[in-house]
Parts: sequence; C-alpha cells; structure tokens
Amino acid sequence: MPPPKLCSARSDLPNDGPSPHCLARFLDWSCVLTGNWVTRLQPLKPANVPSRSLPITLTVLAELAYLMADSKRDAASLAQADSYARRVLTLADSIQIPRSVSPNEWIRLRAGLEAKAHTTLGLVAFNRGQPRVALEELETAKRLMSEPDPTLFYRLGLLYRVVGDHVKAIEMLQQAARSSDPTLRNLAERQLRKTRAEQPEPHK
Repeated sequence: MPPPKLCSARSDLPNDGPSPHCLARFLDWSCVLTGNWVTRLQPLKPANVPSRSLPITLTVLAELAYLMADSKRDAASLAQADSYARRVLTLADSIQIPRSVSPNEWIRLRAGLEAKAHTTLGLVAFNRGQPRVALEELETAKRLMSEPDPTLFYRLGLLYRVVGDHVKAIEMLQQAARSSDPTLRNLAERQLRKTRAEQPEPHK
C-alpha cells in the first residue's frame, strides 16, 4: 500500500514553493483561474509571448503546475498539471533567450524550471498509480537541481519503499533526515524506522 501523504503533505512538509496565501490565489480564486490565468496559459507558445516575459511566464506556469499536482488529486486537475508541466519543458527547450538574461543565468533558470516540471510529472504519476514512472521523473528532477532538496529526498524515499527497494529508500530517507527543518527531519526519521523494520533480512 502506498505511504500516505507523498504528494499532499502540505501540512507536514516545509513549503518549498509559494506561501499558502499564494497557493490560495492560484487554486481557490476560480474567477481568476477560469477567467484569466488558465485561458492565457493554455495557448502559450514562443511565437506569441514577448521574449522578455518568457522567463517570468514560464516560472509562473511551472509553479502553477506544481501547486496543482501537489494539492489536487482529481483526474481533471492532474491532467491540467501534466499539460502545464510538459508545456514548460517544451518552451524551455525552444525559446529564444531574452537579451536581459545572461547565458549562465539561463542555464540555472532552465534547470530549475525543468526540475520543477519533472517533479510535477512525478507527483501526477504517483497520484495516477504509477510509482515507477513517478520515480523516474523525480530522479530526473534530482539530477537537475543545483542543490539537494530534502523534500525531494523524502518523496524518493517513500517511492522506493513503495516499489520494494528498501536499500534506496533508506538512502534517500537518510538524506532527508539531515534537513534543517525539524518537521521534515522527524517525518524522515519516522519513515526510516518503518522502512528498516520492513527490510527483508539478508540471505545467509
């Protein structure tokens, strides 16, 4: 049975994105989402967005996709989050870099956007009952991140536990347990104890 709160641990895990107030702005203001944001975001293409606005627009789109995948579990919301995340990956690979953004800055920004998009796809896959696909997406996100993300390590640990790889699960949870955030650290330590208790004994 999948461990609870892999994706919707908003009350348990540290908030690695916008504040809950911002989350409410994105997800609860239906008049904004249905009347403006979603309508504007769906047709995004490099050709019809000013180049100077693309980095900001992509950041908003990536964050919106992540917030939807992290807090919604209905099929329609997951499909929309999946669509937005894939659009971020497509646009990040095809846009012309604005002159206001240096090449080094774009490399860093693009890696962050792609990491966020792959994290979103991982959350979507898990909520669709595809843990191995989720693992692949979150491992991709981990490779793209410039700095270790304890929350991602925690999620990877739970996913490896779901698929039965207790060795990798323990490795990831140990990384998460080094977090400076006491809430995440306690969660990781609790899952570490459970995973070690479930770990099969080595054959003699």
